[in-house]
Amino acid sequence: MPANGPVENPLLDLSSSRKSPDEARVGYYKSSLSNNITVELAATDHAGMYSYTFPLGQAGAVVVDVSHVLSSFRGLGWGQSYHGGNFSIEDDGHYEGSGVYDRGWNLCEFPSCLRL
Repeated sequence: MPANGPVENPLLDLSSSRKSPDEARVGYYKSSLSNNITVELAATDHAGMYSYTFPLGQAGAVVVDVSHVLSSFRGLGWGQSYHGGNFSIEDDGHYEGSGVYDRGWNLCEFPSCLRL
């Protein structure tokens, strides 16, 4: 979650409403937030990229929650479990990370999982 920094408590709700309608097309998404941060997302078959543009003259921060999991869907026991991950900030300022999860929606093989 991008935020105007510094962020004193990363557990607070840092969400921001939209400043203007989102833009989207296959492989690209852009959202301009009311806190004047622009978020752009791009995707390929095997990777995703984020780009944040912060207001000039203000410190920016990015809060990353790699341990967030999805709770059980309708009480069916499909909740996820987090088993660890990694996160690094590189010399050029970009960050990389990944997480290892099990259960939940990532076990679903279509169409068999759609039988609710």
